[in-house]
Amino acid sequence: MEFLVQQVAKNSRAERLGIKPGEIKSQIGLNEVLLGGDVILEVVGIEVSEDNYQKIQSRLNQMKPRNIITVKVLRAGRILQLSANWGR
Repeated sequence: MEFLVQQVAKNSRAERLGIKPGEIKSQIGLNEVLLGGDVILEVVGIEVSEDNYQKIQSRLNQMKPRNIITVKVLRAGRILQLSANWGR
């Protein structure tokens, strides 16, 4: 299980990381979604999965402002590792 990014909040950590939101409006069943954004595969070295959600959340909660967060994404068919300072 991965996370498809549809939107990225202004001045957020995700924006500082360079995570790209979706731009292509699509309809899946009754839901409108934005496709074309990054797909998050891994956060702080932990693979994104339903089983790992709590582990990722716990690791993020332990981070200090000076720590570096890393996120692995799938973008346009390529896997990229993004990193930024966790600071607020």
